[in-house]
Amino acid sequence: MPSNNELKASIKTEAEAKGVDVPVTEGKNNAELADILKGLKLSVPSTDADKEAADKEAADKEAAKKRPPFYIAENKSVTSRKGTLNEGDEIKAEYLGGGKQSLDAHIKAGNVLKG
Repeated sequence: MPSNNELKASIKTEAEAKGVDVPVTEGKNNAELADILKGLKLSVPSTDADKEAADKEAADKEAAKKRPPFYIAENKSVTSRKGTLNEGDEIKAEYLGGGKQSLDAHIKAGNVLKG
């Protein structure tokens, strides 16, 4: 069985090759270090596509936090007193001719989402 120092070096090398953060190895015994190395070897290498997907997911979550109470759904648009509102635009009952009733109808139809 390799020594702890050999395992730590292998973990560092494997993590760098996979493009992931080097796991904490201090205070781990030989069996724990072997498990960490095994897990790294079984993991799929990180790619630029993985990083882009993670960045997009983070951006989507951030955008979701900043959404207005009611907004236009994806790939939809609504004609209103303020003009044509496109996906992501805020919409209020006063923007519509029928007021709250029209807003509720757009929500039911899937044109408007609640934030």
